[in-house]
Amino acid sequence: MKETKARIIMILSMTAFGTIGIFVRQIDLPPQEIVLFRVIFGLSAIILFYLLTHRKFDLSFLKVNVSNEASAEEIIQARSERRNNIIFIILSGIGLAGGWLFFFTSYTYTTVAIATLCNYFEPCIVMVASIFLFREKVTTTRIVCFLLSTAGLVLVVLGGGTGGGSSNITLGVVFGLLSAVFYSLTVICTKRVHGVDGLEMTVCQLITALCIIAVYTFATCGVDITGLPPKSIFCLVAIGVIHTGIVYSAYIVSMVYLRTQEVAVLAYLDPSVSVLSSVFVLKEPINLLASLGAIMVIGFMVLNELKSSPKTSE
Repeated sequence: MKETKARIIMILSMTAFGTIGIFVRQIDLPPQEIVLFRVIFGLSAIILFYLLTHRKFDLSFLKVNVSNEASAEEIIQARSERRNNIIFIILSGIGLAGGWLFFFTSYTYTTVAIATLCNYFEPCIVMVASIFLFREKVTTTRIVCFLLSTAGLVLVVLGGGTGGGSSNITLGVVFGLLSAVFYSLTVICTKRVHGVDGLEMTVCQLITALCIIAVYTFATCGVDITGLPPKSIFCLVAIGVIHTGIVYSAYIVSMVYLRTQEVAVLAYLDPSVSVLSSVFVLKEPINLLASLGAIMVIGFMVLNELKSSPKTSE
């Protein structure tokens, strides 16, 4: 895939992601049930694609691919790469499960706009974690962008409202930030996987996420979609087949062909579209203070990515 085509797919993917709140708001189910069906429908759509196109699922990443003449050192290196791929794929699936669960739960306590802005606080979380965990150096520009983005998030919270019928906006913010933490795990681990096709990696991530979400759902609320109106069923299928099966797969595949910095910048189309859909489609409350905060969060995070060197952004 050429870089231009990958860029177009990434733009379309992030725009589509920004509309997911509209669909979730129409589904009268607990967050974990919504996520469970999202994964099931998404995985089913990808499997159907494999069947219709007669494409074989490539499991070569589970094997140690070396020639008969390979040295002991090359065999050890190949085994290490296989082990790392498997570990990173599983971790990315765990991040996916946690990210979606916390993200949809945050909708219960606050608006789509605030939940999404908190979810896209991920770059700041990664930056702070890298300082303490990996002893990485950060530039003055990145620190300033982090502080101003944080200030913007505070303004969003102070000026925000509720969207899910609860007045506990703090919980909505906490769950949104937790989704950012888990999402950062998915992004970091996905970029660390080598030699695995994007579609195969998506399937493995969704299978891992399905195992985790299924256990959590049956342990907490169970599954019951009886009496769900046709509109809700349509939206449930849509976020599974379209937003997950099609859009998420396209997002993962296109990510491989773009620089990490470019992916990070284009990703902010999602919160931008989410904020607009929250205000103009769902008619959720947002005042001048929250609007200013939203502009600061998105603006300074994008500036942070643009000012990052290629080495730092990786």
